[in-house]
Amino acid sequence: CSDSITVDTEPVAFTFTTDRIDEMNDGSLLIIDYKTGSATSMPNIRKFLELTDLSRTALKQTVRSFQLPLYYFFTARIFPAMHLNAALYSIRNSELSFFIPDKETPHAPLIIQRSIDACISILNEIFNTSIPFYPDPDESTCRYCPYQSMCSRHQ
Repeated sequence: CSDSITVDTEPVAFTFTTDRIDEMNDGSLLIIDYKTGSATSMPNIRKFLELTDLSRTALKQTVRSFQLPLYYFFTARIFPAMHLNAALYSIRNSELSFFIPDKETPHAPLIIQRSIDACISILNEIFNTSIPFYPDPDESTCRYCPYQSMCSRHQ
């Protein structure tokens, strides 16, 4: 699928493929992203909702990844009348970790809007040529980065 997010009046295109979308017994949809590696950290929703600093560092510690929020956001556009959630399924541990825990379900629209606002903040930083790019201090994040050849860390 493909969709876009508007950043400063310009659409930013995203192309994505969800691993799986299930219709649950209650009629809601569950977006499932399979993970084969080690356990993936879920966002700290409570800290994220209280976050005022949308810097890369703060977002890395709270959101950790925009994959599930973006899947949720774009799937909600495709199925606007459906209740949604998203989850990571660890193949290694046979564990399902929900993006929005049951106790946070009433806050789902706010969580998604804050996630998109945070993503837009990062995109603004990327597109702003006056902000120099700097590699993540954690070199392990570079392992699967498709931009290694352009990064100063690897030159």
